[in-house]
Amino acid sequence: MLRTVLYLGVWVMSLSASSVLAQSYQITEISSGESVVTKNRPVVTDLGGWHYVKKIVVEAEGIGKDSMVEVWVNGDLKGTIYAPGRDPQYTVTIGEAAQRIVFKHVSGARMRILSTYAWLSDEIDLPGGGTGIVNANIAIKISKGVIGLSRKISATDIDAYNFTTYLLPVKVAAGRVLASAKPSGRDYLSERVRIQLKSLVAQISHADPLIDRMLSEEQTFEFAVDLLTYKEQILNLLN
Repeated sequence: MLRTVLYLGVWVMSLSASSVLAQSYQITEISSGESVVTKNRPVVTDLGGWHYVKKIVVEAEGIGKDSMVEVWVNGDLKGTIYAPGRDPQYTVTIGEAAQRIVFKHVSGARMRILSTYAWLSDEIDLPGGGTGIVNANIAIKISKGVIGLSRKISATDIDAYNFTTYLLPVKVAAGRVLASAKPSGRDYLSERVRIQLKSLVAQISHADPLIDRMLSEEQTFEFAVDLLTYKEQILNLLN
C-alpha cells in the first residue's frame, strides 16, 4: 500500500495573505478511521461550521494500485491527490472559507483516507474594517430569530392593520438579510448584508409606536423585548 500526505494552504474568503492578521491555530483531527473514496461515493470531511483553515494534512493510501482523487471546497476544484507507487507530498492553495472538504474519485483504484488534521482558527480580520465569518453567521441567526418571532404573534395579540403596517415590513426586511447572507458560502459580512441589516434596524425603529404599546401589555411584553434585543444585536454587529 502507498501513502500520500496532502497539504492545503487555505486563505479565507479569497483574501490575500496580507489581508489576514497573524493568528493562532488549533490543530484539530477532523476525521479518523478509514474512509474509502470510490467512483460513486465521495468522502466529505466536515469542519463543524465555518472556520479559517490555514491548511489540512490528509493521510491516504491507494488500495491495490495507483489512485487519483480530487479535492473540492465550496463547489470549486482545489487540488488533486495522486497516489503512485511512492510517498510524495502535495501542496494546494485554496483561497476560500471552508465548511467542509470533499474528496472525489477521478481514476484508478479506490483511495483510503486514513486521517485528516486541520489548522483552524476563528480569528479573522477583513480589509476596510469588515467583520468576520462568525459575525455573518450571527446575522443569519438574527434574521431567522426575527422571522420566527413574527410567526409567534397571534391575531388576538395584534390587529391586521398593525401587523401589516409594522410587523410585516420587519419580517420582509429580515428575509432580505437571510437571502443576502446565506447562499454565497463566502460567509463574511459583505456590504450588501450590511445594507440589509440597516434596513431591518430601520423597520424595527419604524415599529416603535407598536412596540411601546406592546411593552405595556403583559401578553405582548416578551415579544417586544425580544424584538428590541434583536435590534440591539444588529447595532452591535454593525459597529
